[in-house]
Amino acid sequence: MSTVQAQSASRRLIRICASLACADWLHLEQDLRALENARVDYLHIDVMDGLFVPNLALSPDLMR
Repeated sequence: MSTVQAQSASRRLIRICASLACADWLHLEQDLRALENARVDYLHIDVMDGLFVPNLALSPDLMR
């Protein structure tokens, strides 16, 4: 395997997972479109259920 082939193979193994906890809730759709345009592989959603921690972040209702 050449160096170029090895580098190409290693790039395919990297996946980008963006956390929505850092998103601007007032512009959530805009932030999601920016992540989509950046070709992010996965979206990480921390759902706080109010049982173990206060529901101060992305609630199940917001994710619907």
